[in-house]
Amino acid sequence: MSRCALVAVALTLVVVSPAAAATSWAQPQIKVVTARGLMGGKTASFRPDDPVTAGELADLVAGLTGKAVPVALNPSAPVTISQLDAQLVRALGLLPVARQFTAAIRAAGLDPTGNFGTEVVARLLGLRVNHPASQDTLELGPDNVATRAEAAYSAARILGFSGSEVD
Repeated sequence: MSRCALVAVALTLVVVSPAAAATSWAQPQIKVVTARGLMGGKTASFRPDDPVTAGELADLVAGLTGKAVPVALNPSAPVTISQLDAQLVRALGLLPVARQFTAAIRAAGLDPTGNFGTEVVARLLGLRVNHPASQDTLELGPDNVATRAEAAYSAARILGFSGSEVD
């Protein structure tokens, strides 16, 4: 292969890679969130498949609520879906509701997981997406590391609330 052909291939990879990396199932939500200056504020350099860190989550919650959020001991540590749900439910002032769900399920004789209440509230509010069966590989469980796309999806849902959702 000639030098010119190698240079052309290399340039094509450099030009195509960033655009391909920016494409995500949550692209509309990423645009909403970044337009509000959240999660880096730039759609083109968003990195949707990267893990959300504790520091990024604290910044996101602060941006959504206007209130400072304490950061975990290690702000660069990735957070799980459970931690994402818990922080967002807390930010919305719905931890008491999450605790009521957990208490009710315990009163029924069941033994819920520690994240049961916050996951129920997050799902009822539409903060979690149930991906179509053809995209099951995108489904993340409570203990999986949350992606930036998942966080953007949840944040965009909150930004789109009309006011009655929390009630």
